[in-house]
Amino acid sequence: MNRVSSSNVPIPFWDKMGRTGRMLVGTAIIVLIGFVGICYAAPLGIQYLWPIAGIWAAIGWGASRASMRPVLALILVGLMMDLSQGAPLGCWPAIQLIGYLVSSAFRTRTLTDTTGVFRALGDVAAFAATFFFARWIIGGYLGGMATQDLLGNFLTTGLLYFPMRSFFLLTNDERVGL
Repeated sequence: MNRVSSSNVPIPFWDKMGRTGRMLVGTAIIVLIGFVGICYAAPLGIQYLWPIAGIWAAIGWGASRASMRPVLALILVGLMMDLSQGAPLGCWPAIQLIGYLVSSAFRTRTLTDTTGVFRALGDVAAFAATFFFARWIIGGYLGGMATQDLLGNFLTTGLLYFPMRSFFLLTNDERVGL
């Protein structure tokens, strides 16, 4: 396997860090953004601006390789989101796992893609599938909630994903990164 560093992460030891270390850093980023979102964004009335960072991890980890550790981490992060936001248990883990599944489905095709088209399509398809599933599941659970409010969260999440993507790739393989 051609292992060439494609990360643009400004951490000097990032290229030498293993999958578990990268997953722990990604999980810490998710928890930190969630903490800031809960403690500071909600009281200020800007809850639509903070991203749903667990989806970054789901799509980035899915693009790296399907395995059980990221799935378990996404379930735990999703349960923390459910408990902190008052959502029904299992709502956010299911939403994040859909993004992981769609991103993983594109991974095999991206390994032979030299143009980067399938990598970008995989990320966009994963965000779109996650958004539509989230809208469906949250609307189904909460009934009359205006789920179009989720659109702002997902647009912010999608736009901020690409600069943050390197933190959520579990490999140095240049065929995975954009």
